Parts: sequence; structure tokens; C-alpha cells
Amino acid sequence: MANTIYNVILSAGMPLPKAYPLKVETVGDHIRAVRLRRGLEQSEVAEILGVSKETVWNWENHRNAPLVHQCRRSSHSSATIHIRNLLR
Repeated sequence: MANTIYNVILSAGMPLPKAYPLKVETVGDHIRAVRLRRGLEQSEVAEILGVSKETVWNWENHRNAPLVHQCRRSSHSSATIHIRNLLR
């Protein structure tokens, strides 16, 4: 028998957190998905966007959605996460 050497490389991404939305359909789903991928807490996103952590919770849990004036405010900030970018 001949000796055979196999070179196998397996690659996989990290598993998604349990809180990750199954379907990313709403603005709140997008906000949660990006937040979790970036390893941020709701309070950190709230601080970046200049809103309360309760507001971020409400967005992620479909209680309400970001208002236009909140989108404008965050899109002009120097934050790394902008609502406008989350929608892309």
C-alpha cells in the first residue's frame, strides 16, 4: 500500500450568539445583528447614538423604530455605528 498524506483545512466562522435574530427583516433586527457582530452592549450602542439603552432595547424588540430626527443626528456624528449604515 502507498502512503497517502492529506492536507485538509477546515474553516468556519464563529457561531452566532443566541440573541441573534433568525431573520434580519426590520430596523431593530439590523441594529441587533450589527451590535452582536461587533460585540457591543445595548448601552454602548445607545451612547454612540445619543439615545437611552431603553430606546435601543425598544428598537430591537420591535416596540418602536428610530425616528427620522434620530437618524439625522446619528448620521452626522463621528460614531462608528450609524443608523443609516445599519440599514445597508
